[in-house]
Amino acid sequence: MTVVHVVAFKFRADAAAELEVTVQKFKKLAASGLPGLIKLSFGPTFTTERARGYTHALVAEFTDREALQVYTVSDIHVQVVTENVRPLLEPVPDASLALDYEI
Repeated sequence: MTVVHVVAFKFRADAAAELEVTVQKFKKLAASGLPGLIKLSFGPTFTTERARGYTHALVAEFTDREALQVYTVSDIHVQVVTENVRPLLEPVPDASLALDYEI
């Protein structure tokens, strides 16, 4: 079964310039050829009135649960999260939310 990985982010309002770099890093990640990664998209929400403070989302599709696990611990994913995502998040406990499901 295909696995869908969804992450919602609350980025700081003053992080717009740095987010451009993050977008490029996610594009590089999408094109990296990680085994089992079908597609990956990342972008800002346009429905801010119902987003409850979440500003951006990532949606990735994988061939199976194992491929999601490979992605999660891959060097490129860990680097993007550590260097380009976490430093830009709002300093609140729920700054990101991840959900995974199968279709």
